[in-house]
Amino acid sequence: MQVIEKVTSGWSRANLCNQKILLPENINELVEIIRRNNEKNEKYTIRGGGQSYFDMATSQHNKLICLKKLNNIIELNKIEKTITVESGVTVIGLINYLKEKNYIVSSLPGTVHATIGGIISNNSHGKDTKYGNFSDRVISLKVLLTDGNILNVTKGEKLFNYIIGHAGLICIILEAKIKLIEGYSYSNLINKKIVIFNNINDGIELINNAKDDEYSGIWIDAFSKNYRGLFINGKWSNKKRIVQDISEVGKQYYIINFFFKIYHFFSRIFICNFIVRLINNFLFIYTKFFVKKNQLVDFNSFYFYHNNNFINIRKMFPKGIFEIQLLVKKENKNQLLEIFKLCKKYQLESWVCGTKKHKKDNFPNSFSINGYDLTINFPYKKTKSKTFNLFYNELKKYVLKNDIIFHLAKDSILDKNTFNIMYPNFKELIKLKKELDKKLILTSDFYNRLIG
Repeated sequence: MQVIEKVTSGWSRANLCNQKILLPENINELVEIIRRNNEKNEKYTIRGGGQSYFDMATSQHNKLICLKKLNNIIELNKIEKTITVESGVTVIGLINYLKEKNYIVSSLPGTVHATIGGIISNNSHGKDTKYGNFSDRVISLKVLLTDGNILNVTKGEKLFNYIIGHAGLICIILEAKIKLIEGYSYSNLINKKIVIFNNINDGIELINNAKDDEYSGIWIDAFSKNYRGLFINGKWSNKKRIVQDISEVGKQYYIINFFFKIYHFFSRIFICNFIVRLINNFLFIYTKFFVKKNQLVDFNSFYFYHNNNFINIRKMFPKGIFEIQLLVKKENKNQLLEIFKLCKKYQLESWVCGTKKHKKDNFPNSFSINGYDLTINFPYKKTKSKTFNLFYNELKKYVLKNDIIFHLAKDSILDKNTFNIMYPNFKELIKLKKELDKKLILTSDFYNRLIG
């Protein structure tokens, strides 16, 4: 087993921390770590791809156990239309395995480096709003408890329901059996459609009318007067194209790479609200007049556009990202406009702003509702200002009053009281934790901030 020391953080890069990381080569080594720990009583934090935004997979005090080497595809069952994988399998690995086969996986997150274990622990959602959260595709799990016992749990069991969205606190996910969608391949092209809209109400209407489309969402110019933007949706086509490995997406020739290095260097120095406003204006006008509104594109560039060198979000925020993703009920869609106005009031408009439709699932701690999400983000350094405190306090009052919830995997500053109001079912999860993890072996900075 490899043991390394490394500076880690969440995906936002706002919480750098020097950590000792254990990297078991296989499930047997992982089980051995946990069983030997009955004598040591060390605390561990479980980490997959490190794609949660802030502190779910970091710890100021614990050792990390990184599961990225547990990345075997165990079985593709064509009769049941399922795939069974180890928890360290990444989105990259899963798509590359399936790319020429007649199956796809729905509800994948928008990052290629997320692991299956992490996706389940956060109950991630994707751009394919037709199918809901990833948890609805999970059939069964094999998990390791901190006493060294291995359990198989299936959908419908109480433990299964609480492992979904458990933030790595109840057990360690070893394997997952996932339902596939037959009839498409990742070598199929996507029919991509772009529609310009001039205000947020028109954007929401476009989302609502895209009932049978697999992928849909809107980009919103949060700096504009009426919150104009672009509706983007996609449907699978029957046309195919030879697919690269997804890991090769974004590779460029030397001259192009050199251009982007210069671009990102200057953008780090000069980027601010004013520059982002100009960029948004340019993108809207350029798309309106010069971009083809209907085109066939490959899945990688359609779904993982964040990997694009020009829109590389992490490079826009070199000193860390602050992000909130929230959900409002379908009947309360006007609340989205009120939140936009609140951001504008404090000059904290979202730099990269998106909205899509959500479906409710039946898991007690899911980020799910029949409604719409909204993403607000800007440089993390802005959270240190007095203006931010005024903004956040007013936002917090508004969301609590209106039954709006935050996505925990993207949260960095919720307090315990607000957390307990938003996620009352987490109390039952903690009861289960005390039964199954009596020595509280599995903790994290997230646990210490909101629960411990």
